[in-house]
Formats: sequence, structure tokens, C-alpha cells
Amino acid sequence: MIFSKQRVNTGRQLEFDLVKAVTILLMIWTHVFETISNYFEPSLSHINAYVRGNMFGAVTFMFCMGIGMSYTRHNSSREFLNRGFQILTIGLILIIVRDMMSWFLSIALFSRPQSLAFLALGVSNDILPFAGYAYMLVALLKHAKFGKWSILAIAVVMSILGTFLRGVQTDVYGIDQILGIFWGTYSECYFPLFNWFIFVAAGQCFGEIYQHLQNPKKFHIVSLGLGIILCAAYLFVSFKVEQNVFTALVSEIGLAHRPFQDAIVCIALNVSLISLFYFIAKVLPKKVMPVLTHPSKHINQYYCISWVLIFYSYILVFRKIVLTNDIQVLSAWLGVLVLTILIVIVWSRYLKEKTEAFFARRRVFWTVLVYAICIGGFVWAVCNYDASCFPNFQNGYTVK
Repeated sequence: MIFSKQRVNTGRQLEFDLVKAVTILLMIWTHVFETISNYFEPSLSHINAYVRGNMFGAVTFMFCMGIGMSYTRHNSSREFLNRGFQILTIGLILIIVRDMMSWFLSIALFSRPQSLAFLALGVSNDILPFAGYAYMLVALLKHAKFGKWSILAIAVVMSILGTFLRGVQTDVYGIDQILGIFWGTYSECYFPLFNWFIFVAAGQCFGEIYQHLQNPKKFHIVSLGLGIILCAAYLFVSFKVEQNVFTALVSEIGLAHRPFQDAIVCIALNVSLISLFYFIAKVLPKKVMPVLTHPSKHINQYYCISWVLIFYSYILVFRKIVLTNDIQVLSAWLGVLVLTILIVIVWSRYLKEKTEAFFARRRVFWTVLVYAICIGGFVWAVCNYDASCFPNFQNGYTVK
């Protein structure tokens, strides 16, 4: 028997930690490639960004986040609501530090007042804000007494709606940016809630199933074998067959506004990815596990700090020094990674408690300030710029 009626597979699962750790390291590589290179292809960086990144990457994080919701003991609707609000706030702080402050630096250094149009991205649906909204939605549904499988059913309906609602908009940029939080409008909305919530909901149900796993080895052998076949078929169909159904690998719109059929395939592939890391965890020495799993235990810090380093290195160094091959990209990635690790270690050991105590003393003030800056910047930009000026992933973040 593979499964048990009782919960027998509880506690921390090393395969989940390894999956998240490797994913964040490869995602930093993707961000370096996308931000400060000239998109040369074919290459290792291109494969990592557009094949590995689109099939796994953010999907893996959201799937694992759902698994974590099943495993955590802090699983009341109130605790999920508070957690969602915290993640959303962290996401907005990242927008301020990474985006807004870097835009003003760009204006100061290069006299580009048109960069103020970037303030419209103060309300945009990056992965951390999406994660915050997803936690809040789960909290709301839990409060309404929906179970994990009922939440998954709702997520399936949302995903199908999101697939058909793509491009439904008002053509008023400010409104479409807000609608983009829910479904794919042609604004800055990488992670619409309707399209991406299915990964969180599926992760919750998988986490529930995983806790009843009494023969993990047998399960993972089957899962990995099926995953290899599915992955090969998906790659073949995406790149070799004339079709417009499976689009996540061939269109940035397909990546961001993830259609239902791609979502189902990606969920299955991520189950197989966990199976792969189950076997990897079995052969790795236990002494190296704390080092290898360090990123998964500080995933928000790795994500935020690496993004800030990438953005500011682009403005200060790489605006005119464009990376043109894998060796250069990997060297830049290694530099960002080393700096990120050092900053995370210093922050967690020496600054975390002091920083949290400082902001806790006036939590309401700082929270209101963060939301006021993001929403205020968004409203100001929408009121002062024509819609054609607003940068987003549709136009390569260029400003007219």
C-alpha cells in the first residue's frame, strides 16, 4: 500500500526544502539574465529562463506554499489572513526599494523625468503581492468553512475563468491595472489571482495527500517516471507542433496569464520535481543539508535582496555593459548570489531582531506609509501620464 488512512508522513520534509532552495537559486539566475543581458539564445541561460523557469520557477514556489499551508500548525483563518497581509506588505516594500527608489536614482543620474511613469507599477501584481492575496483568499474560504478539496474546486473554476477573461478590460490603464490583480489584462499583471491561485490550492491538497504517504519510495518512482514522459511530451508539443493551446513556453502572455491547460500540466510536473528531489535528498550527506536548505528557510529574504542587488547593479554598472554570453551571466549570478547570502546571514544574525523591534514600535505608521507610497505613486502616475507611456512586460518596460 502506498497510502495510509492515518497521517504518517508529518514533520519537515527535506525534499520540499531542497526544491525551494534550488528553485530560488535558479530564479536569481533567470532574473540576472532577463535584467542585464541582451537575451542571447540558444544558451543555458535562455533554457533556464524560458523552459525551466516557465514550467517550474514561480509555479514551484506557489505549489510549495500550498503544501506549507497543509503542514503548518498555524493554520487558522486569522493566522492565514495575518500572514497574507505580511507578505503583501513585504511585496510592496520591495516595489518601493527595488523599483521606485531605483527609478528616482535613474532620474537623478541620467536626467530621465519620463521614468516617473514607472510609479504606475506601485500597484502591480508581482509574485509576493499575489502570494499575499492567495493567503487572504484561503483565509476567507477557510472562515467560510470550505475544505481543501472544495477550495481546489473553486480554484479550478477561477483558472478556467481566468483563461477566458484574458484581455477583457476597460482600456483605462488605472482600472485595468487593478483588474489585473484578478485576471490577465494588458497591463502589469504577471500573477493574476484567477490564473495562479490553482497552484496554491493544488499544493494544499497535495500536502494533505503527502501526509498519508506510507510508502514514499514507491510513490516517487511512479511519479518521477510519469513526470519524465509528461515533460518530454509537453516540450515536444510546445516547440514542434503547430498549436495555440499550450502556450506557457512560447509566449510571455502564456507565462503570466497562465491558461488552465498549462496549469494542469505544470502542477503534474511539479509533483514529479518533488519526487526527483526526494531521491536527491536520500543520497546527499546529512551534514550538507543545512547549507543546501538555507535559502528555503529564508526564501523571502533571498528573493527581495537579490532583486534589489540586480536592479541597482543594472543602473550603476550594467546599463552600458551588456552581458552577451553564459559565462558572463553566470559570473554576474555568482556575484549576486554571494552578496545575497552574506547579506541574509548578517541580517538574520545581527540585524533581524533590532530591525523588527524598530518597526514594531510604530507598526501602524510604517504600514500606512508603505501603502500610501505605492497607491499614491500609482494614482499620481495614472493621472499625469498617457496610457501609452506606462511600462510593463508587454512593451519590454520601455517608456515613450
